[in-house]
Amino acid sequence: MTPLRNQVKCEGCGETIDCMRVGNAQHASGWVVNRPTSKGGVNAVMFLERDLRWLCRWCIDKRRAGVPFGQESLF
Repeated sequence: MTPLRNQVKCEGCGETIDCMRVGNAQHASGWVVNRPTSKGGVNAVMFLERDLRWLCRWCIDKRRAGVPFGQESLF
């Protein structure tokens, strides 16, 4: 059973999820430091700020597949 302090609401589906479970994601923002090479990419994220917004793994997979929140697939 998940302790109450770890129970949060998924912003995508509205289900109660365990925020400590691997695969669930917390919304965050910060400043990205670019690499000084021709390869590009990110070297570091500075001043990371975490919001109290969460997504479950299922909703993350749906978003990656291009399915907007609130729209279900029939397949």
